[in-house]
Amino acid sequence: MTILQRLSFPSLQSLCIVFVNRNHLVLDKFLARTPTLTLLVLKDNRQGISDEDIVTYFLDTHLHHIPSVYLTFRGAQKRVPKIIEEYPNARDTFPRMICWTTAVTDPERFRNFPFIRNELIGWDDNFNRHPSWSPHWQFRDGRVEFFSPDEQPC
Repeated sequence: MTILQRLSFPSLQSLCIVFVNRNHLVLDKFLARTPTLTLLVLKDNRQGISDEDIVTYFLDTHLHHIPSVYLTFRGAQKRVPKIIEEYPNARDTFPRMICWTTAVTDPERFRNFPFIRNELIGWDDNFNRHPSWSPHWQFRDGRVEFFSPDEQPC
């Protein structure tokens, strides 16, 4: 994350960051300097992301403007609904999001991110282009809706 303090990529379209430390201010300033970003993957490699870190990402307005944002970390499917339930004003402050698992990556879209095979939390304007994903729940209209195994979101 520290290298992001010094870099500016005004035409960057996709980026994957594996967490080393959690300096949200550095990421936020980098995202402000990178208005063309359309895909951002944040991966917790150490499996130690805190609930507070998760909330900080959900509240980041620069992340809200990126069409496809994926956060991947252990326990995402079960932890985030509890965070949503316990956070005051989640209905008004958290973005619409979905939790899903993908077994096979879409080679066209994810050729640079082959590790995305886990639980993912995020938002994507193009979910219909993911043929091998399995939704678990979505957060919209202020509540978490769980999917049955054969159900696809609208």
